[in-house]
Amino acid sequence: MTPAELRMLQGPLQQALASEQLVLTAAQAEVQNQVEALAELARQAPSAAIARKRTALRAHMAATQARVSKSEECLRKYRDKLAPVERALRQADSASSELTDVQIATPPAVPIARPLVTSAPMQAQATPPEAPTSGKTQTDKAWIQRLLGDQAGGYGGRVGPYRVERLLGSGSQATVFLAADAIRQVALKVIDANQVDSATWGALRKEARRLASIRHEHVVLVHGFDEVSLVAEAGEDARRVAYISLEYMSGGTLIDLEASEAGKGCLLPPPRAFEACLAAARGLVAIHAAGFVHCDIKPHNILTDGRACFRVGDLGVAADIGWDQTKASGTLAYLSPEIITAHHERSPHYPIAPACDIYSLGATLYRLLTGQAPIAALAKNLSESSGRSGPITAWEAFSAYKALPDPRAFQPELPTAVANVVLTATAFDPQARYASAEEFVDALAEAISTLRNSGGDSGKRKRWLW
Repeated sequence: MTPAELRMLQGPLQQALASEQLVLTAAQAEVQNQVEALAELARQAPSAAIARKRTALRAHMAATQARVSKSEECLRKYRDKLAPVERALRQADSASSELTDVQIATPPAVPIARPLVTSAPMQAQATPPEAPTSGKTQTDKAWIQRLLGDQAGGYGGRVGPYRVERLLGSGSQATVFLAADAIRQVALKVIDANQVDSATWGALRKEARRLASIRHEHVVLVHGFDEVSLVAEAGEDARRVAYISLEYMSGGTLIDLEASEAGKGCLLPPPRAFEACLAAARGLVAIHAAGFVHCDIKPHNILTDGRACFRVGDLGVAADIGWDQTKASGTLAYLSPEIITAHHERSPHYPIAPACDIYSLGATLYRLLTGQAPIAALAKNLSESSGRSGPITAWEAFSAYKALPDPRAFQPELPTAVANVVLTATAFDPQARYASAEEFVDALAEAISTLRNSGGDSGKRKRWLW
């Protein structure tokens, strides 16, 4: 099969997989609620009425657990079908102009169905003036890790002046290591020229330039950027890699912080979530002042030292404010409704503006408070209200409602004024959101004050299963 034919198979399978994941998540959450309800009944004084309620609740729980098992089986089947397709795609020498399943670009005559939730960043917008020209596309994405590993199975190779210490993470295109030079540790983001197209290669350069142009306490610092040639084994041809050395944030992302502070399956206390997003909003003020829209604000791109320091990172797909774009980049789960709508309507231009970042940061806060990304919450509501069991596209989820579900449905103790901050930032109409990142900063600071005055910083943990 050609890459285009493989993608025609891949898209519906990924959408079905994402849709089934939503069904499973909803069923798991329902089971958790039923468990908590049973525990509450067990604490009440025994009576005939309580006994009847417990019997009925156990029956409902058994039915819900059956749905969970059925959904898990469906997920396994979809993954089994998807695996050979993705394996074939990885082996194909696909042209860089083809539309990938996680890219929103000027659409074809028939909109392509897309997964509702993905953590992978979308492809960068433009091809840089300088682009890699050598090498055949490689399918071995572990090459860099093998190169930098030592004989004992650990790490110890060098990239430029940096000695690699350990792996921090690996995405579809870049690999990030903890590394060090003579004076400090850094997060080293490395891309192999033979594994990516020229646009992705150029995106790393753009990210370095953008970060270097911004000096702010809530934006990750860039220490350097360079391109080098490396050889894994004697006799092999040298291969070009580009790297950007970034400030190392030892606490990881907000998702990592959530797991370390609140515990697996738990949410951060609301004041802590607002504190992190307040710092990110201040970082956005600096980014917008430098003339950029971040375009990919999400929990995974807000980094922390594990204590009180939070910084915005990853400007790899950032865009110039006012640039007349024909492509939009970002992560689907946190994209603003106007971007989703523009793609659905096959618009030749996308409304990239600071309002997009404000929505994405509001969506990040919504995820931290509720355990669900906004699109997932909308799709779940639409599925339940309509009785639909099939896939729901992002545009359908947004067009079916006028606003996100109130976060107080998940956090009942949130004061109304605090919940309204989240709903204002995530308003579907960009004009109804905060007019600027500065205005959002003021609203977040006031919300934190309200939470603390109302006793909202008690640290009570909430369960979540998303």
